Order: sequence, then structure tokens, then C-alpha cells
Amino acid sequence: MATPRGPRGQYMAGRARRTQILEAALLRFGQDGYRKTSLARIARDAEITDAGLLHHFRDKQQLLLA
Repeated sequence: MATPRGPRGQYMAGRARRTQILEAALLRFGQDGYRKTSLARIARDAEITDAGLLHHFRDKQQLLLA
């Protein structure tokens, strides 16, 4: 028998991570502007890898629009 995971299980962790990335991006875009901000810097601010950020957002423009 599988163990219960709560409402929507693993999806909650993904949504929390996405929110963490968006908050880091908002702060960085506000401080340095869109053009001077790199995805690598946002990933560091969000305490994830570059690949982890790209899992949620395919590019910087998509991140800005979110």
C-alpha cells in the first residue's frame, strides 16, 4: 500500500520551488534590471542549480513574464 502524501503530493514541492524562483527573480530584476540579471544569478539567489531553474522556466523572458 502506498503512503499518503497529502493534497496533490509532489506537486506542492514544485509549486513552492517555482514561487521561490519567482521571488528571487523579482528582487534581482528590481535591483539590477532585466538586462543585467543572469539566470545563473537568479538560480544562486533561489539556492538551486541552473538546471533546476531551467526545469521550471525555459528562458529569462518566460521568467520575466511569469
